[in-house]
This record gives sequence, C-alpha cells and structure tokens, in this order.
Amino acid sequence: MAKFWMMVVAILALGLVGCSDDTTCTDCSCDPALCDGGDDADADSDTADETSTDDGGADSDGSTCDSDDPVPIVTFIQPTNGAEVIGAQTVEISAADRCGLREITLAVDGAPSATWTAEPYTWAWDTSGLVSGNHTLTANATDVIGQTASVTIEVDVRAECLTPTDCPPRVRIVYPTAGSRVCGTLNVEATATGEGDVVQVEFQADDVLLGIDNTAPYQAEWITTSLADGNHTLIATARDASGQEAWHTISVMTENTGGSCDNLPTAVIVEPADGSYVHGDVTVRVNASDDIGVVRVRVFVDAGMIWEDTTAPFEGVWHTGDFAEGPHLLRAEATDTAGQQSSEASIEVDVDRTPPTVVITSPFNGETVSGTRVVTANATDNLSVASVTFTATGSLSRSFTDTEAPFEWSLTFPPMSACGDSVVLEAEASDRAGWTAADTVTVTLAPPDEVCNGLDDDCDGVCDDGFECCAGVSDCTDTCIFPCFPEMGGPCNVVSQCGCGAGQRCVIGASLVEECIAAGTDPVGTPCGSTDNCVPQAQCYESGSGRECRQFCSWGLDCPTSFFCSYLIPGVTSYGLCVPTVDCDPFTGAGCAAGEGCAFVPPSGGFCVPAGTAAPGEDCGATTHCRIGSDCFSFDSGITYRCIKYCALRGGSPDCSDVPGTTCFDFGHVVVGICV
Repeated sequence: MAKFWMMVVAILALGLVGCSDDTTCTDCSCDPALCDGGDDADADSDTADETSTDDGGADSDGSTCDSDDPVPIVTFIQPTNGAEVIGAQTVEISAADRCGLREITLAVDGAPSATWTAEPYTWAWDTSGLVSGNHTLTANATDVIGQTASVTIEVDVRAECLTPTDCPPRVRIVYPTAGSRVCGTLNVEATATGEGDVVQVEFQADDVLLGIDNTAPYQAEWITTSLADGNHTLIATARDASGQEAWHTISVMTENTGGSCDNLPTAVIVEPADGSYVHGDVTVRVNASDDIGVVRVRVFVDAGMIWEDTTAPFEGVWHTGDFAEGPHLLRAEATDTAGQQSSEASIEVDVDRTPPTVVITSPFNGETVSGTRVVTANATDNLSVASVTFTATGSLSRSFTDTEAPFEWSLTFPPMSACGDSVVLEAEASDRAGWTAADTVTVTLAPPDEVCNGLDDDCDGVCDDGFECCAGVSDCTDTCIFPCFPEMGGPCNVVSQCGCGAGQRCVIGASLVEECIAAGTDPVGTPCGSTDNCVPQAQCYESGSGRECRQFCSWGLDCPTSFFCSYLIPGVTSYGLCVPTVDCDPFTGAGCAAGEGCAFVPPSGGFCVPAGTAAPGEDCGATTHCRIGSDCFSFDSGITYRCIKYCALRGGSPDCSDVPGTTCFDFGHVVVGICV
C-alpha cells in the first residue's frame, strides 16, 4: 500500500493523471485519442478522491479540473493603482484559484522582476534607480491546469527632485473614475501638479483628442452618445514648462441605451493636495457636481466621517491633532438627487506633528564679519525640510531661500559706517506640513581699512573711536596713538579733537562741557570778534589784543615753539590755551603791559597774565588774580589754586622772608624759583 501511494504522488507531481503508460498527458486532462482510461487511470482517480487540490489537477472534492473552470483571481494589495511611490516599496499581491496556483509572476514595465510558487507573494521594490514618472506593474497568475489571469496597475515613481526639471509632473483623472458607467455628455476632469509649472493637460478618448486645457481645473467635454456602448479608454497627459510629460489611463463603460441618462455625481478633493503634509486645523475643500444635482457631500478620514455638507461650496475643517502622526486616507463621497453615490475619490496625506529644527552654524553669534561669507545652517525634520529662508536685517537688508541641503547663503557684508553697526541673521526652516522654526545670530560689521582718526583709530581691526593720532601723523602706528578722554563730561576732547565726526570740531560749550560743532577755517591767531569760525583744536577767546582764535593745550608739548600752555580759560581747569612767551621779569612784571604780571614756567620762559591783588598763600583763579611777583599754582591736580611768590635762587633778591614757613624752591630754572 505504501508503495502504491508513493507511485500516486509521483504521478500527480508530473501531472500525468488517468493516462496509459505509453501516453503523455498534461494540465490534468488527457486527449481521448492518446489516453485509454485504463485501470491505472481509475486507480489514480480513486486516489485523487481522497486528496485535496494538488498540482495533479484535482480539486478538493476529487473532481478533475478542466478548461471550463474559472481562471485565477489576482489583485494588487499594495501599491494601489495610481499611487505615488518613493524609494523602497513593498509590492504585495493576492491570488486565488479553485484548482490551485502553479506560479505568480511580476513584471515592472514589462520586464520580469519576481516569481513565486507559494505565498506570501511579496517583493521589496527599490525604485531609487528609476526615472520619475509613470511605471506599470503587471501581476500574472497561472493555475495548475495552465489557465492564466493578469492585472496591471500604474504607479507614479518619484525620485529626489533637486530641480524642477528632474521630475515630470503628476496627473490623475478624477472624473469619471476607473470602471464607472457614464452616459450622455460629461466633463472629463484631471488634477495635475509638479515641481515645475504645469502648462497643459491633454485629454483623449480611444486615441481621439477631446481637448487641451491650460489652467486648473483641467477639463474636457466628452460626448458619449455617438459611441457604442461598452468599454472605452480615457488618457490624460500633463506637460510641464520643461517639456516633461506624465499620463494617466483609465477604462470606463458607456451606456446610452435603455432610457434617460443620469450620470453618477462626482467628488474631487481639491484641498489639501494628494501626497501633501498637513498639521493643525486643515480646511478640506471638495468640488462636487452632477448632471442633475448634488444633495450631500461627506468626507472621511480612514474609516471615520469628519464632516458632511449639503450646500456648495462643500468644505469643512479637519482637526488633524486628533489623528496619529503619519499617512491617512482622505475620501470624499457625493450623493445626487437620485440617491446615487459618486465613485470613491481619495487622496493620501501625511499628518505631521513635529516642527523642524534649525541652527545657524556660521558665523557665530557676536562674531565680527567682513567681505563675503557663507552663512550656513543645519536644518532637520522628522519627515522632510522643504526650505530654509535666510534674512539679514539691521545694517544690511537681504534674503535668500535654499531648498536643498547643505543650506547655505553667500553674503557680502559691507564695512561699518559707524561704531556698533551690526547685522541680525535669521534662518527659518519650513517643512512640507508648513511647520517653521528659526534661529538668529547677531554679527558686528568690521571697520573699513583705516588710517588714524577713523573708525578703527588704533588699526587693530575693531571699531574703537577712543584713540587719536599724534599731531601730524596720518597713518596708524603703534607708537603714535593715545587714548581719547573727555575731561569735562562731554563726548570729545578739545586738544586731541577725538570723539567728533567728520567735518566737526570739539569746543568748550557755554555750560563748560565739551561739545561737537561744525569745524571752521580760521587759523590760530585770526581775530574772531563774536563769530567763532576757528579751525579744529582752536576756539575764540580773549587775548591781550582782543578776541582771536586760540589753540587748546593740556601741556607745553601741545603748543608750537615759543608758546606755553597756560590755564587761562575762566572756570576751566582741565584745558589750557597756548600763549606766546615774552622777555619779561617775573619779579617786577617788566616787559608786560600795565596791569599785567609776568608768569614764568621753565623752560619756555615768561608770558604776560592779568595782575591782581591776591597775596602769596591766598586763593586764586580765573577771576582772582595774583599780584605782580607771584603766580597762581595748583599742587593737587587742579582741585585748589593759590598764589605762589617768585624768588631768586642762590641767595638773590627777592627772597621768601615775607612768606613765613617757605623756602626758595628750584622748579627747573637756574635763576627763578618759587616760595613753597
């Protein structure tokens, strides 16, 4: 018995059933001319009655399969017809047959790609090497008696589109839907989008041009009454500005006999777009129409209805926050006055709850910049970064949008026009759902290439209007710059003239504080009267011969040869005026005019000053003058002033005998001293 069963199994495996030993039968059937129906066949048939469907051609009840049996059923589970495919895609096929399946094959664009003899019928499809656009998948099922059935779908493969010319447009016929029945006159409608501008959609029915539409919604009129009832093919071809094409093909059935025509209503989701990313509250808009009238439109997300509208325009809000992050099927359904429902109009959108992140990586916050720099930003997102927009504000106003990583912007920074000039740089990242995130840095503009007395006074590359050049020096040198310190609380220094802008000069104002005014042209020594038009470092003051432009000084080296720095400005102790030296006698005032005494400061010599009545040891100042033979001195950096008597060194006359507690002190002259 065991030997008999082994023989039956072997015969079934070879597909030789009910045949004589000297004939060959295939596909579970025997030609009567070749097969004798002998005892072996009866024995095999009896055995088959006890077995399930097998490759020998017997079904589950033991009967033999033949050409009258139905052909296999084969369908695609994923992807679906018209789906958009990016990168890796799992292809899954469902197939069944009453007698049993021998083989399932898959072809991509007609090229064999996979073969199965047992479930599961799945295949990992890598689309990265394919050209973007329409591609066909064909699944073919063969049963154990050789009958075949096939199904073909069309998918839209999307590669990475770096430029608008990298990828063709997308096009879908949205009305009528594939497999639907139509009658009378109707508008065939398609949607078309792309990285580049869609310039036209061409419609054909059975290779006959219906029309070309250049603007959305893309439609063409189709008169079906002149056609024979039955299946017809509709093709929509979209073209973009670069000449690339994409097409969508469907088959529909016309039915114009047997009474009045009432087409099914149509429903097309026009917003959001198929394949888009969404977040927050999203408005869903549906275009619905019917040859008689639409009474209701419903919209579903996955299996649940989110809104119903009974009047046009048909729109409602989808609260995406109530749904999980990821892809969702959005479906619209229209009902007409006869109760007919539209064919399914669906799109797939991705709910995105996660904003992108962005960080400006160069330049860094607080950096000093100059010339042309590349501004860079690092942007990431859980799905995809759509763009990064750079903006510059402040001392520079520019913007630039980059749509691909690395996100960069070549920007030329001008030199500063004033100390403190800065630019705020912002990078705003946007993802495909509309989320945004931003990062900002503030950079300082570098000063222009400088000489002394510019924005970069010490030529160290940093704006610092706190240094000034020595007199007569125009180029920056390490040995000829000094700090600029206002002495009286103003913004500038009257001696160095630092702190004022171009075309200005620093003077002492009426409130005895430094201030900047327009520079004049009258040189030192020019009579000025009531009008002050003096050059920088000079101001109109009284002199022995009237008002004239007089030069400011802080010490003797600020004055030219034969001039001395004297603190003669009323109420001012921090600055002096350059006065000419004269041949005068500090003891008697000889050589000076009546009412003047001789002030003597070595090594420059003497100069004439107003004489008064204050005795040695008494306070003095701008309005209280010392008597002849003495002068006003300060020994505590200008805090207090008092009269000091001149004396003759080395026992000469006059001496200090009339000033108790003092001696004649040598302060730098071989003859003249002071009593201290």
